[in-house]
Amino acid sequence: MNKKTVIFDYLSFTISLKVEEWETIGRTEFIKQINWEHEAYFLCKEYAGLLGFATDEIFKQERPARNFKYRWSIGEFVEFHGIGPENKHGFKTCRLELKGQACREVEEIGVIDIYELITTSFEKGDINFTKIDIAIDDFEGKHSDIEKIRKKLDKKDYTSCFRNPYKIMGNEAEGFTLYLGTRESTSMLRIYDKLKEQLKKGNLVNSHFWTRYEMSFMKEKANALAGLLYQANYKDLKKISLPLLAEMLDIKEENNFDEEHKYMISTVDWWKSFLEDSEKLKLSDYVNKRQSTQETKNTWLSGNINKIWLTREIYYIGYAKEYLEERFKETIEAFDKITNKDLYVINKARKKRGWKELKSDDVITFIKQVREQSQPEQKDFLHDYDVSSLQVLKLIEKEKYENEK
Repeated sequence: MNKKTVIFDYLSFTISLKVEEWETIGRTEFIKQINWEHEAYFLCKEYAGLLGFATDEIFKQERPARNFKYRWSIGEFVEFHGIGPENKHGFKTCRLELKGQACREVEEIGVIDIYELITTSFEKGDINFTKIDIAIDDFEGKHSDIEKIRKKLDKKDYTSCFRNPYKIMGNEAEGFTLYLGTRESTSMLRIYDKLKEQLKKGNLVNSHFWTRYEMSFMKEKANALAGLLYQANYKDLKKISLPLLAEMLDIKEENNFDEEHKYMISTVDWWKSFLEDSEKLKLSDYVNKRQSTQETKNTWLSGNINKIWLTREIYYIGYAKEYLEERFKETIEAFDKITNKDLYVINKARKKRGWKELKSDDVITFIKQVREQSQPEQKDFLHDYDVSSLQVLKLIEKEKYENEK
């Protein structure tokens, strides 16, 4: 058994339930016609397959979770909740939930691990992560244990990202649990005797020592963490979990400094050793800065920019000219949010596929071609927009060309 392991111990996220007919027939008519249970079940089957389960391992349950109309179990422990509250975009939502046993069940199947599930879901771009738990299991106790930590916390020889003081629950026989943060906040840390917990349940444990450091990230911090996992490729969870723990709890040398100046005190050696000298990772710095990767932009492209390309082609045959021209204008205006920095992200994604790198000159050349080929009205309109606003059209043109080769 490894002396220190890191695992995902809980994951939940909501998924926007989108149907193509939404834009075609309008929201009111759409709501009347849709079979919500059928659509939710279809999405449930999609995720069951992604996790490695067969359709006959999906079972509808009688009691749905709060705020949801339907609930299905997938396998023994995975839960899928259908038709919940609308998100900020007006879409109905579903929720996938994996508690600790469900995480182990999915990993045992081996089709996809939890890290891959998070990053794959993040790529979809319409996912809202609601809670992610990461557990660090120490099977050695060489550097740290609950009693050493508790004494330091009682003396207030520590700093933390949490405002409230720590709490302790439990007893000597069943084991103590140290709490920092609350379930109502966006993050929480629990440190407890996992060995005593398992023995109390009657489970056999092949270790004489087992302390768990369980970090929970909720709401915006769950989304920030998912983004970091995706963008930085933290396949080795220890590389991100130890810096996160260092930010949550920094145990200091003995001192008599007031709360305002405790940050100036050095971290005690045994805690530094346990954290493997990891630098602090302040997750709050990444909240509301969920950067769009090329894959998440592709999701947006498929629903919006591809319509521009189709509009442009239909425009030449004179079909619904006024409507399409207006549609073209409105969508082009949305490109102002896309900057030249995206060219780096685009090229990074293209490199993975072995595609040619785009240069600024390629973008400029393409824009000129669009202007030359456009109808007079469209041509004048395009001149009102700079190259940076239209560079994504170059991506479409290039990808179309490469796919045709």
